[in-house]
Amino acid sequence: MKIGNYLIYLAHTNSDVYNELILSVYSFKRYHHDNKIKIIIYTDNENYLKDYLNAFDIIYVSINHETINSWLGGKLGVCKTKIACLLDASKRFTGNFLLVDTATYFTNHSIHLFQQVQAFRLALHVFEKQLDRSGNYKGLYGKGIVINGRTYLLTSKTEIWNTGVIGISSYQNFLLEEANLLCDYMYKLNHTNVAEQVALSVVFQKENKIVNADYAIFHYANLKEIRPELNRLLSKPEAKTNTYLQTLVRSVNPKYIWHEKLEWKRQNRFRMPLFKLFNIPFRLHPIKIYI
Repeated sequence: MKIGNYLIYLAHTNSDVYNELILSVYSFKRYHHDNKIKIIIYTDNENYLKDYLNAFDIIYVSINHETINSWLGGKLGVCKTKIACLLDASKRFTGNFLLVDTATYFTNHSIHLFQQVQAFRLALHVFEKQLDRSGNYKGLYGKGIVINGRTYLLTSKTEIWNTGVIGISSYQNFLLEEANLLCDYMYKLNHTNVAEQVALSVVFQKENKIVNADYAIFHYANLKEIRPELNRLLSKPEAKTNTYLQTLVRSVNPKYIWHEKLEWKRQNRFRMPLFKLFNIPFRLHPIKIYI
């Protein structure tokens, strides 16, 4: 069986997510002109995405509400769709996986990450913090959880990583199975959506030193201001042309916009309490596309 490199996306339900995915794929293709890394998209709206991504050879896997429900085992509220998606991919494909959130923007070539995964190292986006007693992790700190005979201790030394990027070999899907079980257990202790992130962080760091992926991929989960602008730009009549989209990916750089937002916060740091009181948000200036 041929071993390949696969970039995986999961996009469903939300039109903003589809638009983010389109931008992410075009940013990826700026650095990866060949098809040595195959793109797989799990989605419930293949037709919409194909209208914009028809220039590329993409594998689409159809999912729907029933698919998501089966992934979650009927447990509403448990957020573990990334783990489930990777488990499904490991049954369909053999090789090195890099699952990225739709809210990602490639800033460099990613082949180094795939090489690390091929060497059975595990990748996540970026280290965030050590586990603490804050509300996000209430009920988890100090616990010892046994999964399949392996004990996971949740202490102040436990590293929490951002899972906007997840790199793993299909041959290591047993780790995903463990993370899946651990996620369920953690959700019983703490009913928040951080369970999946903590579970993957804990399982990965026990197995191996985690590889940092942020040198090549920018994850902008906290930049929702970009969504209306992407919707506007992708609604234009010419938006489905390859020329327009190649120009768009150069014009809409979330990393620059994020720094602009941080600068806005810095300049208005003394006004922020008033801005929050009167709901005055950071506003993104309209982006012009010149072809």
